[in-house]
Amino acid sequence: MNERDVILDCLFIGGSTQDVMMRMERVPQADERVQAWDYVKCCGGVSATAASAHQKLGGRTGIITAVGKDDAGVFIRQDLKEQNFRECRILESPDASSSVSLIQVDALGRRSIAHYGGCIGELTFSMLDQDLMRSSRILHLGVMEEELMLEIARFCGEQEGVLLSIDGGNLSPALAEKLLPYTDIWIPDEGTVAKTLGVSPEDACRRYQEMSGKKGFFTAVTLGDKGAVGLQGDRFFTAMPYRVPVTDTTGAGDNYHGAFLYAYGRGWELERCMEFAGIFASLTCRECGGRKGEPSLEEVMDILKERKEKQWS
Repeated sequence: MNERDVILDCLFIGGSTQDVMMRMERVPQADERVQAWDYVKCCGGVSATAASAHQKLGGRTGIITAVGKDDAGVFIRQDLKEQNFRECRILESPDASSSVSLIQVDALGRRSIAHYGGCIGELTFSMLDQDLMRSSRILHLGVMEEELMLEIARFCGEQEGVLLSIDGGNLSPALAEKLLPYTDIWIPDEGTVAKTLGVSPEDACRRYQEMSGKKGFFTAVTLGDKGAVGLQGDRFFTAMPYRVPVTDTTGAGDNYHGAFLYAYGRGWELERCMEFAGIFASLTCRECGGRKGEPSLEEVMDILKERKEKQWS
């Protein structure tokens, strides 16, 4: 791909949601009523939150997503337009509702999520702007219908110079095995690894690498407040956690992807990309909602610099 043909550092494809969030001492059990002390309505979604992080940091960012013809769709559309993405394709479904999540957050910042996918299930490959996809350095996919994810993966495999990044969280082992041979960057969370593979994060990285078999393939497993571990070739990478007072962990993983892809697109070393993404994601946990606490590039770089200086002292 010629440099003049590239208009986006990363194109994010997937869901955008209207999140209804409540903070409370603890999440209620069945047939129990718990008083919430805070209520927030905001926008979220795996791909949209990752795109927001990438855009916030200064990347050339694009997004393709879907909304319904309803009040939630109006809310989501307005939020996306206000972010001033380089390219923003919002596909409207007249027959399906917008994606909505109900999120309950306890006093420790842990969340319980009920998600309604709605219109994202109606997104098809023919609806996507393939010229925009070709003019992006990286395509990043959130969870969507299996056949759509496979079609996009095959499309990337046919292009020269277009990398495929996938949020491996909450994907079935069968789908992961189909997608990995096309994937360049695969980053799930430790919860997904435990449920689907039942092995250590390091062994999971080895397993993903074997299933991919692609030259230059990079995989990592995010470990929450324990940092992250990654693998490329025969070299493992680790990133230490950055601890903050936690209000809400919603969207931290999505923010990690957006920040990692920003750093990766700058050509940084992988260990630095992981550390940068971990700091960014941790800082977002200071506020309620996946985007309100997104830090500036300067704040993250100052923390990176301070860490480096401590290592040298």
